[in-house]
Amino acid sequence: MRTLLFKTRWLAFLVAVLWPFAAEPAEEKDYAFYKGKVIEFIVPYTVGGGFDAYGRGLKPYFEKYIPGVTMVIRNTPGGGGLTGTNQLYRAKGDGLTIGILNGAGMVLNQILGAKEALYDLNKMSWVGRVYADTHVLAVPSKSPFRTAQDLKGAKRTIVIAQTGKGSDDFFLTYLAFNALKIPFRNIIGFQSSAEAIMAVLRGEQDGFMDSFSTLEKVIKEGEMRLVFQVALARDDPRIKEVPTLLELVGEDAREMITGISSVFAFERPIAAPPGVPAARLNVLRETLWTSLHDPGMVEWSKKVRPILPLSGEETEKLLKQALAAGGRLKPLLQESLK
Repeated sequence: MRTLLFKTRWLAFLVAVLWPFAAEPAEEKDYAFYKGKVIEFIVPYTVGGGFDAYGRGLKPYFEKYIPGVTMVIRNTPGGGGLTGTNQLYRAKGDGLTIGILNGAGMVLNQILGAKEALYDLNKMSWVGRVYADTHVLAVPSKSPFRTAQDLKGAKRTIVIAQTGKGSDDFFLTYLAFNALKIPFRNIIGFQSSAEAIMAVLRGEQDGFMDSFSTLEKVIKEGEMRLVFQVALARDDPRIKEVPTLLELVGEDAREMITGISSVFAFERPIAAPPGVPAARLNVLRETLWTSLHDPGMVEWSKKVRPILPLSGEETEKLLKQALAAGGRLKPLLQESLK
């Protein structure tokens, strides 16, 4: 009798302790919905570019990990990525349309309230991030300016090459030099990054701000060197020795630079329209994460385009962090356009 009573009490104890965990449902994933369906992958730029490469690189892995699905790539260039982003936002939220975004550019457009930005990033369904290229300030190897302190000590205004007014790096240059309290002037109108780099190498400008991938060749060949990188931490294994802008600015500018660094960390995310059912979004998130860690995709990344994955949850958190900086950044961004 005592043994039976002990067992009964022990069973009741186990039920009381373990029931809350057993009651929590597993994260639902509706793979059955996708069988025989077509996923449209929107690329907001032309065929052959970096954004397009990621879509085409991921296609066979989505088809591998979602049984019975076919993925088609649809290039929708225009408006610096705005046309494709607007179309993605307006698409049906059934889990059959996804796309890669110029995340930093779309965040800046939303912060500035651009009339062409017909989307709300807060409402989109975030699948994950493929990559965020680190943006850097580069100067010629023969330049007397080796560090940010050297730039501060210059007896003249620093001149920076720009591909266009209102571009991501135009805004970034303005915020960085103001945070460092370095007088500077933008020279605008170069038709491409390659043209701007050549002007810097000829000594016509002091430096150029762009992604490290764009500048990697001239850096490796010893023609240019890096002054700083814009990142929340030294996460990019290619430039671990280069200080972040956050390490160089004073306390008065840390909040602002943290904000813009968050914006640029949100660079190549993959999203779906608003309202995708959770069970389908979970499929897309799991598939992207698995695809980016597949040995074949890892090998692809070494030869074609680098990857630096973030989960859907982490991507969504990063977006909120980037947009939260909008109140602080907006007046500065508007001021830079005057």
